[in-house]
Amino acid sequence: MSLKLNTSIATPSGWKKLFEIKQGDFVFGYSGQPVEVVSSALLQGQPCFKIQIGDETFVTDGKHEWLVGTEPLVMSSQTLFDDSGHSIADRPVVSVTQTASVSLKTLRVDGGYYLAGRATLPAVGD
Repeated sequence: MSLKLNTSIATPSGWKKLFEIKQGDFVFGYSGQPVEVVSSALLQGQPCFKIQIGDETFVTDGKHEWLVGTEPLVMSSQTLFDDSGHSIADRPVVSVTQTASVSLKTLRVDGGYYLAGRATLPAVGD
């Protein structure tokens, strides 16, 4: 469950790029409260997807999970690619396309979820 290294992540000390965040740092969790990064890892050679959510675009691996809809459900980027018409945090998933593989980073955080991108969308951090 990984995002492109230049993805903006909200932290208690301001916005940081994903590549700057390491184990022991704090990011904002789904509740809006700081959560600790338990571990992180770099990934390469994974199939990637470009996902436009509202007016923000993310590049993820196919296993990256999002909280989708009002229930909410957990859906992977691959599932969003296969099955259109969903929304994340009340923002429509505008498009999902396959894209060239890039370096990615995964975060594991206490509480399972962190907020990704300037739109602070909930992403599963495990």
